[in-house]
Amino acid sequence: MWSRTVPGAKRLLEGCEAGADRVAVPAPGTSKGTDCRPVVVTSDRLGTLDEESGKVSWDAKLRLPSGTVDRVFRTASRIVVVTAPARGSCRATVAAAGTEAGEGDEGWRRTFVWDQPQAAREARTGCRWDRDLPLYVDFRMVLPEAAGAMLVNSYFGTLHDIQRLAPGEYPTLDGGRNPVVRAPGRPDRPLEPSRFRPVRPDGFGASARLVTSGFWQDGDRLALVDRSGRTLWRGASDCRAWSSGHGGSDAVTYCDGDELVTLRPTGGD
Repeated sequence: MWSRTVPGAKRLLEGCEAGADRVAVPAPGTSKGTDCRPVVVTSDRLGTLDEESGKVSWDAKLRLPSGTVDRVFRTASRIVVVTAPARGSCRATVAAAGTEAGEGDEGWRRTFVWDQPQAAREARTGCRWDRDLPLYVDFRMVLPEAAGAMLVNSYFGTLHDIQRLAPGEYPTLDGGRNPVVRAPGRPDRPLEPSRFRPVRPDGFGASARLVTSGFWQDGDRLALVDRSGRTLWRGASDCRAWSSGHGGSDAVTYCDGDELVTLRPTGGD
C-alpha cells in the first residue's frame, strides 16, 4: 500500500496490542478504540502513524525524556510516556504532554528510582521491575519509587499534591473493585478508608489478607463476612486462595486437598 522512511526513527510501539513487547495503550477510563494507531519514537519526539496513508503526526507538545521509551499511555487530553529503568541506577522518567486548555498546559515530568516491591529483580537492569504489572490502579497512575510509591493524577501529575505510600507498600485491587494498599507480612488496608472499610473476621490475625470483597484468609483458615462483621462461612485451604472472577463475579478459588474448589455468588443471593 505504501512505503515510507522516517528519519531518526528508533522504534515503533504497537498500538493497543495485548502482549506486545512495548505497547502504546489507552489509560484506564478511556475507550480502547479511541486511538490504537502505532507510535513512532525518535530520540527527541513521538508521533502517531496513520496505517492507511503512512503519514506520521508528530506531537509538538511532548519533549521526550532521555532513556528508552517503554510505554505510552493515551488519554483524552494527554500523552504520557514512561521510560524503562536504567541499568544499575534504576532511574526512570515519566513525562506528559501539554494540552490546549485548562490548568497544566505546560505538561509535567518526574524522574525517580524505580522499585516495585511486588516484583523480582530483572536480570538485565538489576531493578525490581516487572512491566506486566499495571501502572494504573483504580484510574490513578502509580510511580513505583524506591522511597515509596507515588499515586498521581495522570493529567495534573506533579503539578498537584502527590499521595505517597510507605516504602514496601504498593496499591492493587482487592479482587473486586476496591483499591487497597498491600505490603508483605501486613494486612491489606483500604487506599481510601472513607470509601471502603474491610471488616476482619474475629480470631484472624494482623497478617490476614483480603482475597476479595468480604472473603479473608489467615494461614489455612478462610472466612466470609458481611459488612457488619458477621461471619457467614468458614473453611480451610491448603494453598493461597485467589479471586478468579468467573463471569464478572467475586468468585474465590482455593485448595481442598488435591482438588480446587471455586465459590461464587448465585443468582438467588
